[in-house]
Amino acid sequence: MRPSQPLGLLTVMKKVQVLAVLLGVVVLVVYFMLLFSGPVTTTTSTAFPVVVTSWLGEYGVEGMQSDLPILYVITPTYRRPEQIPELTRLGQTLMHVPKLHWLVADDATSVNQQVVDYLKSIGIPFTYFLTPMPQKYSRRWFGYLPKGVANRNGAMMWLRLHATEGVMYMADDDNTYDLRIFQEIRHTKKVSMFPVGLVTHTGLSTPVLRDGRWVGWFDGWISDRVFPVDMAGFAVSIPFFLSVVCV
Repeated sequence: MRPSQPLGLLTVMKKVQVLAVLLGVVVLVVYFMLLFSGPVTTTTSTAFPVVVTSWLGEYGVEGMQSDLPILYVITPTYRRPEQIPELTRLGQTLMHVPKLHWLVADDATSVNQQVVDYLKSIGIPFTYFLTPMPQKYSRRWFGYLPKGVANRNGAMMWLRLHATEGVMYMADDDNTYDLRIFQEIRHTKKVSMFPVGLVTHTGLSTPVLRDGRWVGWFDGWISDRVFPVDMAGFAVSIPFFLSVVCV
């Protein structure tokens, strides 16, 4: 009998299995180190927003032909097949709103000329920004990404530099808006809040009032959020926004 050969082969196979397990552990450790390397932050680089182009028409910040407070509508967007159709739908709603300035913040490092051409074609006063998601988030292979955060922060940074009066509202390009909402939020003194439909499994996100006073929240995702509200569910006056110190 010559048992040395099969035993030697078995020993080699066991060593290979052990090495494979160790390699897998190392890969997992490195992966989770990258995934959780530092807290998720909602700040943007001071180099952004990059203002690509801007047009101020009769309802813009320079052509004040009305006593209405100006509305600044912030729309985060990103390149995808339905980007232009969804911007078209939103833009054709905003065309009916007087004295409005559309702040379109694109999650991109280079200009999307299709977006710029569309914005120029509809006659709404606008400013188009490049506000890409910070590079460090490209290391995250799965999980929640801060989508739209850099876009909104970039637009709000622009407002801090250029706006003094009016009202700020977040309007995503994949939402649908009743024109009456713009009439109602225009005279916001500090913060106004209102229901948003078709949100989560409950179909509704809203503050809860009793006898005209706020008593809580109704939302499909409360979790540990201090303010469990949809981004489309509130508006903020510019003077109040400017009075809050950034940290």
